[in-house]
Amino acid sequence: MARSFVLLLGSVGGVIACTAEEVPVEPSSETKPPVSAPEAVEADPIDPFYLAIEAERWGVMIDNARDVNFATMPDIQDEENEVARVHRALKYGVQNLVKLRDETYEAGLVSAAASSALEIPEWGYAFTTELPTLLELQTRSDWLGEAIQPFVDAKCRLREGDGWRDDCRVE
Repeated sequence: MARSFVLLLGSVGGVIACTAEEVPVEPSSETKPPVSAPEAVEADPIDPFYLAIEAERWGVMIDNARDVNFATMPDIQDEENEVARVHRALKYGVQNLVKLRDETYEAGLVSAAASSALEIPEWGYAFTTELPTLLELQTRSDWLGEAIQPFVDAKCRLREGDGWRDDCRVE
């Protein structure tokens, strides 16, 4: 009996030892390594071509929800300039987001609170001749992607009842 108890106690101790977390030992002040400045973490560079596709995608999703064909955006002078392409697509997206918001509210698909909660940032309606940086454009694209969701979802739910598939929510 004593032997069984010792074996049981040894087994439990082994399990506890295997599952216990290691407690970090704080080195003494004499052995601490010198503190160096934190290294800057380099973010992935933003590819203007892929950002342009993302920005144009939001416009297509809005047009799908509005049940309109993707309107051709006016050409810009330097079509090779991807930054201008992104900028133009985001402006187009904001203009059509406002139309989609109004349509969903007028149809009773979203509440007045949801409609009025949409605050268009100044870049969405301000005219500027300077092109934003890629980082600014990425931030704007992220905002637009989030801002369209409640209105696209509301309109697509209505259209699904008319036999539309879930592809209303994608470009």
